[in-house]
Amino acid sequence: MITSNQAYYGRSRRFERRAALLHRLGFRYTLVEGLPVGLYVRRIYGRPQAIPAAVLHYADNRAWIDVLRLHLRRGVKGGGL
Repeated sequence: MITSNQAYYGRSRRFERRAALLHRLGFRYTLVEGLPVGLYVRRIYGRPQAIPAAVLHYADNRAWIDVLRLHLRRGVKGGGL
């Protein structure tokens, strides 16, 4: 059994790895005015794409892959992952 500190450390490392990937893909972190919500945002063909920061922290690997497929498919003509 792992302690709560070990679980939090694992989620924190996962968040950092995922955030680094989004930065490499052109996403930038921004806060929503008036709300305690952070988003990773990029513009493709003038249209914004946003991923809530909480997804990076809490999504399991399968859900994370689905999020990446959705956003990368939108940004690439003819498909994505």
